Amino acid sequence: MSKKDSKNGSFGHGFRFINVPLSSAEKDELRSMPFTIEDVLDLVDVLALEGYRIGVSHDSKNRRFIASITDRRPDSTYTNVCITGSGSSAFNALVAVLFRHIYIAQRDWDNFGRDTQGGDFDFG
Repeated sequence: MSKKDSKNGSFGHGFRFINVPLSSAEKDELRSMPFTIEDVLDLVDVLALEGYRIGVSHDSKNRRFIASITDRRPDSTYTNVCITGSGSSAFNALVAVLFRHIYIAQRDWDNFGRDTQGGDFDFG
């Protein structure tokens, strides 16, 4: 993988990441959500069937797990675009990224990163 291009947040092979910071209220809402392992696995199944790639890895430097959802649908505006979430466990990281996808974006990535004047996505 090539070095990150700081201008647009892209990496080699055309992958880009959308920054989705959570407000304090959204973090509180996320903490209060009663996700179960079954809920998370069901959502992962649905996303995979819809054409998304779901990944989990461990960031040993920061001692966190990172979960990602990458749009792999060939006809999508967001092909090779990725959102991430992190947590103290793989489960918590998956919950964090699923929360961004389902509750923040309401499954529509057009809702991510647009400013009120319709500006560009915040790729970071």
